[in-house]
Amino acid sequence: MAVLEQTAVLTDAIRPVPASELEARLEKFRRLMDEMHPGWEMAAVNHKIAMYYFTGTMQEGVLLIRPQDAIFWVRRNYERAVNESHFGDIRPMHSFREAAAYYGSAPRIMYVETKKATLDWERMLHKYFAFEEIGSFDAVLQ
Repeated sequence: MAVLEQTAVLTDAIRPVPASELEARLEKFRRLMDEMHPGWEMAAVNHKIAMYYFTGTMQEGVLLIRPQDAIFWVRRNYERAVNESHFGDIRPMHSFREAAAYYGSAPRIMYVETKKATLDWERMLHKYFAFEEIGSFDAVLQ
């Protein structure tokens, strides 16, 4: 019973990241992308730590950031994502095809966290978003 009580105390101590903090992080990311990659159109975040940094939750899916918006597309545990996060735009998806259809056309360069993204994930992303090349936003995250 003591272990359950300790777990409850730890769980109660975890608080969602405030929406204002999540928005400030996105704005800083966009500002740095503008400086380091002028003309960038889209960045795809799939690594759990970066995803938590920007959304306040770690779910399977992809966070797609553009200069004008950011949408967190969740493949599994959509309800959990909504409950845990104060992120402004969380949407369910069954396949990356749904997210790609929303945007219509793909950017010429898709920026990803190249140090963390697997080749399989990059191929899957390219299957639905027909970008011409991969760019790295690793320096922006650092």
